[in-house]
Amino acid sequence: MKLAFWRKPDEPDYEPSKSQKRHYHAVTKNRILSGWQTAPVPVNQIIKEQLTTLRARSREQLRNNDYVRQYVRTLQNNVVGFTGVLIQSQVLRADNPKMPDVAANKAIEAAYADAGRAVDLSGRLSRNDALRTLLSSLVTDGEYIAIQHPGKDYGKYGYQIEPIDPELLDVSKTETLSNGRQVRMGIEYDARSRPVNYWFKTGYNTREYRIVPAARVLHIFYPEFVGQERGLPWLSTTLFTLKQLDAYDEAAITAARIGASKMGFFKSNNGGEYKGEELNTAKDDGSTITEAEAGVFENIGDLDFQEFNPNYPHEQFPHFKKAGLRRVASGLGAQYETIANDREGVNYTSIRHGTLEDRENWKIIQEFLINSFIRPDREAWLQSALVSRSIKIGTMPLSRTYEDYLPCRYQPRRWPWVDPAKDMKAYETEYGLNAISISQIIREKGRDPDEVFTEISEENAKMLALGITSEDVVAEM
Repeated sequence: MKLAFWRKPDEPDYEPSKSQKRHYHAVTKNRILSGWQTAPVPVNQIIKEQLTTLRARSREQLRNNDYVRQYVRTLQNNVVGFTGVLIQSQVLRADNPKMPDVAANKAIEAAYADAGRAVDLSGRLSRNDALRTLLSSLVTDGEYIAIQHPGKDYGKYGYQIEPIDPELLDVSKTETLSNGRQVRMGIEYDARSRPVNYWFKTGYNTREYRIVPAARVLHIFYPEFVGQERGLPWLSTTLFTLKQLDAYDEAAITAARIGASKMGFFKSNNGGEYKGEELNTAKDDGSTITEAEAGVFENIGDLDFQEFNPNYPHEQFPHFKKAGLRRVASGLGAQYETIANDREGVNYTSIRHGTLEDRENWKIIQEFLINSFIRPDREAWLQSALVSRSIKIGTMPLSRTYEDYLPCRYQPRRWPWVDPAKDMKAYETEYGLNAISISQIIREKGRDPDEVFTEISEENAKMLALGITSEDVVAEM
């Protein structure tokens, strides 16, 4: 079968060879696919050339596009939530390595929570605020950067971070240094391509640099390609569609507003030039009248009436918008109903499927967040806090080694199910089959099992002392 596409009258038909027929259709070369790129471009070259533009347009969309703000808000609510990522210290006793060191664990968790109220140099940013800003930065900038500051001058626990605008990490800074090291897109690498230093501009309109050791820099981005050295905004693939939808919205609203005004004109039969109204309605400067006001008809001659009635909003408007937003949702890895805030037509089965898929995406981002930021940040904080002797049991600072106090479990937020009764029934069945522990059930709800067990024990002791039972409490609820 011959390919059907436009050709010159004297040009012979084109038919793929037998070898071409055995290959992928996507590699076919013809006029229809002539603009499709055929030579791979290194990802870092793309980043160097396009990051600044992609970032500028992504930031503009966050400022002005309601759907982008909805996505960022949803991302922050589900990945960080109200409680953030809890730590469950797992330190074991020195005299009995099989038993938890309850006192040390409580002291570390309490100190970490206390330090979380102000984590940056200004003292205004809480740990959860920093996490939410991190997520927003990934969406619009593709990366989040913070400099670690250990030492006695940096807060009660001797550790704070300094968030840096990624724009200050100069993507155009590329050179070979006298020592043989290379600086690529603002990052200095050794012979093994390991980051050694970060070159931050001291201002937005300067070529002077502040050089910071890479060991003190938290550079967070989600790599999608092998060898990728800088992050790309998560909005990158959706920007074109978002901008077109925004322009379509604006045009549709304008057309609907003009259509609601039902404007009309009077036209001269002989095509005479319009000289303005005699009753002081002409503009002094003779300019064209363009105001759209309900109930107003402009006289541009004699007698003949020309109606102007834009038929908008068009019946295809919601369908076009929905198709565009579905594409945007696919690019962001979220459900259309979430991005568009549209629950019309969904049923229990569809919302359950969509919710489960969304939650798996949130879990992947949570794991990335823990490994790339929360874990290294906590470990740097713990080391500084032990050096400053600011974590105490009573009045005594912790005295064992850093490695002894390092074990920890990270518990990100979890979500209640849409049908709690069925959810708990499933847990009950799994527990009866020894397929899950009570501790795991508690962790799935975003709580610390040790904290819950302690709370239950204290609660039972208090009710026993007051001579009441849990049944009495439930009856009063």
